[in-house]
Amino acid sequence: MNKIPADAVLLIPEPEADQPPAYGIKPGYYNHDGLRELLEANQNNCEAILYIADMLESGDKESNGFVQLLRTQPIGHLIKSLKSS
Repeated sequence: MNKIPADAVLLIPEPEADQPPAYGIKPGYYNHDGLRELLEANQNNCEAILYIADMLESGDKESNGFVQLLRTQPIGHLIKSLKSS
């Protein structure tokens, strides 16, 4: 059984058998820097950004603020804010 890294902020699940990874995004755990890199790499792919937002969504309205930003704000602005944090 895989252990969840302490700094993990995102899990991209394994695709179904015989299916490629969704939007070419490598499955696995991502930390803060990995998430930023993932967003940078996909900043021109709206469907991939929405997929990442879906994977970040927790079901808890109070902790889903960043997810809402991904869905509504220009991605370049969010990437800059992630770099500065």
